[in-house]
Amino acid sequence: MNTPSWSVELYETENGQVPVLDFIRGLPAKERAKVFRDLELLAELFPFWDREHIKKLEDEELWELRIKFSSNQHRILYFTAHGSRLVAVHGFTKKDWGISPRDLKIARKRKTDWEQRFAKDGGKQ
Repeated sequence: MNTPSWSVELYETENGQVPVLDFIRGLPAKERAKVFRDLELLAELFPFWDREHIKKLEDEELWELRIKFSSNQHRILYFTAHGSRLVAVHGFTKKDWGISPRDLKIARKRKTDWEQRFAKDGGKQ
């Protein structure tokens, strides 16, 4: 298997919380395993994975990883960063059609926070 040309990192707040990891840990074991596997595939296949799995959000600098498990639809919102990194900023289980304004607001806020703390030094943590 080829080494991924991208890496996935999980956004961490200033006080050390990792919200996407908390979301994933809250899922049942089989769904959790699927999410972790899809994050690995994202690193290997980005940006060429089909639209069923990833999609750039319109008018946003955000992407969504679409994870389907039975009738559940999980989403991880992420952005691209310097050094071929994909920074996952928000995870949720989709209840309705589309992404709620609340979920977009959370993702944008975390992206801005990450950029303010890390982008000026090339994104090094």
